[in-house]
Amino acid sequence: MDTIDRGVFADPRHGDLAFEDCMLPIACGQTMLRPSTIGRLLQTLELSGQDTTRALLVGGGSGYLACLMAQMAEHVFGVERYAALASSLTERFESLGVSNVTVRHGDGLKGWPERGPFDRIALSGAVETIPPVLVPQLSPGGLAVAPIQTTGGTVLQRLEKGGLSTEAALPITVPPLVEGVAAAL
Repeated sequence: MDTIDRGVFADPRHGDLAFEDCMLPIACGQTMLRPSTIGRLLQTLELSGQDTTRALLVGGGSGYLACLMAQMAEHVFGVERYAALASSLTERFESLGVSNVTVRHGDGLKGWPERGPFDRIALSGAVETIPPVLVPQLSPGGLAVAPIQTTGGTVLQRLEKGGLSTEAALPITVPPLVEGVAAAL
């Protein structure tokens, strides 16, 4: 996280907060997660930096998380429900010279089966459960990680392709992911 300037991904009006441990507003009424939450998500995702890791990111948002993942994976495939965000992500990655991230506009909760299987799948927003449609998109030994909103708070769930699931509490609330493609923006 020290190698990527979070401020590059923040709205310039909030650039002074880029190094604070807070969520930041981005376009389309979305938010950029706290650095501590992103760090916990990346740690749980166990990206080892191997050149063969293919990862799926559900919810591209500002592109900050995808850019961090791109440092540790061969290729990151991101699905973003807002066309405006998906378009700006592609432009941002091109301007930064990040060539191992591909973004498309679509319903991320359905994954990207044509590009799978994936060694890692990360959901950038809270869901009630990891969508079952994502499990077949995991490679053997693959791992999916998602913030799960429960009545007791938010937990970070790890789901391995073999069915093993573990959870760890997150000290904050994570905004939810919404099914479908945005009708506007």
